[in-house]
Amino acid sequence: MDSIRDFAMVEQLYRLFLETFLALGVICAQCGQRRERHSWRARWVVWAPGRWDRLALLRVRCRSCHTVETCFPPWLVPYEPAATWLLVTLGHAVAIDGQSWAQLEREGDWPRHWLRRHVGRWLAQAARWRTLHGFLAIRPNLTMSWTSP
Repeated sequence: MDSIRDFAMVEQLYRLFLETFLALGVICAQCGQRRERHSWRARWVVWAPGRWDRLALLRVRCRSCHTVETCFPPWLVPYEPAATWLLVTLGHAVAIDGQSWAQLEREGDWPRHWLRRHVGRWLAQAARWRTLHGFLAIRPNLTMSWTSP
C-alpha cells in the first residue's frame, strides 16, 4: 500500500492488467464465444487513506448472446469501492495487530462507519474463507465444482 504514491500508478496497474487479460482472450461464460471491447464504466475507487478517484473500467460484450461484463482487476471487488490491498491492510490491523476502530479512525483519517461497513464485511468474508479452507483441508479428496450440474 505504501508503494502506490499517486492515482496514475493505480491506472497503470489497470492498464497492465488489461494488456495481460485481453491477450488471453475474453471468452463468454454463457456461449463460449470471444468477447470484444464494448465501452468504459467509471468506478469510484478508494486506493489509499482518504483518496477517492474514478477509474475507467473496460466493459466487454459478446456478439452472439449480447451479454456485457465489466473487467475487474484482481484488486477490485464488485460492489466494493476499496482496493483489496487497503482492505487487507486494515483487516490485518484489526484482526492481527489488535487495533480498534477508534485507533484506525484517528491514524488514517477514516470515518468509523466506513471502517465498520467495509472492513467489517471483509473480515466476515475472510472468516468464511478460513472455514471453507479448514473444511477442504480435512477432506483432501473433495473437489469443488463452481458450475451447476
